[in-house]
Amino acid sequence: MIERLIALVFIIILIPLLALISILIFIALGLPIFFVQKRVGIEGKEIFIIKFRTMKNVDKNKKGKDDLTSDDFFYRTNQITRFLRKFKLDEIPQLINVVLGDISFVGPRPLPLTAKNLFSKKQWSTRQNVLPGITGLSQIKGATHEYYKLRAKFDEIYVSKKKFFLDMVIVFLTILKILRFNPKIIKKILRLKFK
Repeated sequence: MIERLIALVFIIILIPLLALISILIFIALGLPIFFVQKRVGIEGKEIFIIKFRTMKNVDKNKKGKDDLTSDDFFYRTNQITRFLRKFKLDEIPQLINVVLGDISFVGPRPLPLTAKNLFSKKQWSTRQNVLPGITGLSQIKGATHEYYKLRAKFDEIYVSKKKFFLDMVIVFLTILKILRFNPKIIKKILRLKFK
């Protein structure tokens, strides 16, 4: 409950920034402003993750999301939206998901159901024992996108060690990573935490 209240406070504080980003996206890409995608939450619950849209729409009959190449990425984005993605500003609307109780600030990233086949039955079940999060251990360790084996490993570590202090460490390291601090600093802190 406290976490949901904190997220609500953040949304209120960030209203000017949210409005500015919305205007920039409208100028860069037009409507819609938001990207909404179905994901799997705690205990297999269906949730809808909300982000700022940072890519041009594509004809789904011609190319699926899984077929996206680096050339497609640069064609479907521009300087404004790449900036938003670089500094994770497109993730801010997920605070709404925190307020709704769908996700937490920290936890395994919520994945689409189609990703289920990339995990073992135990791994998929384990990651659903806690609320998914905006950031997590996998993100600060760099195990994202196609690195599903590493992601599964770090998700299992997180679930087994989940504590308030660990969440605070992950939030702190996420901020350092977004601000492009030296990766060696992050690695040193992680080594201290997981010794």
